[in-house]
Amino acid sequence: MKTFHKTNKTELEKYKHLYLQELKVRKSLATKLNKTNDKIAEVNSKLLVENSRSDFYTTLITRQS
Repeated sequence: MKTFHKTNKTELEKYKHLYLQELKVRKSLATKLNKTNDKIAEVNSKLLVENSRSDFYTTLITRQS
């Protein structure tokens, strides 16, 4: 009976260790994803500004013609 409990405890420790490793990886990936999303938002903002400028200059040139 002790062997059975020891085996179960060992297996439980193994799965606990694997779970904690997975948790660390998930947190790391979540952090990377958030940073990437922030960069995408920043680039999108810059692109919108650039497109607005381009539209403005196009409109200005068209009106002058």
